[in-house]
Amino acid sequence: MTNTQWRALFFAYWLVAFVIALPMIHRGILSGFVVLAPRPDGNLYRPDEIELLEFAVTQVGLDLHALQVDELRRELGRLQSLTPSFGSA
Repeated sequence: MTNTQWRALFFAYWLVAFVIALPMIHRGILSGFVVLAPRPDGNLYRPDEIELLEFAVTQVGLDLHALQVDELRRELGRLQSLTPSFGSA
C-alpha cells in the first residue's frame, strides 16, 4: 500500500471513529502507528493540527529508525569481535 493509500484509509477511519491513527512510514515501509484519542473538548482535530502531528510522527519514525541502525551496528561489532578474521594466520 502506498503512503497516499495509507493516509486515505486512516483519514476515512478518523472520520468514522473520531480518532486519528497516523502511520509511521520510513522509506515506504510501515513501522507502526501513532493513535490519538478524541480531543478532550470533543472537537475534531483541525487540519493544521493533523499536519503538525504528521510531521511529529515522521520525526519519531526517523528517530526510531536511527536507534535500530545503532543497535544493528552494535550487534554487528559484537559478532565481529567473536569471529576470527578471515585470512589471518
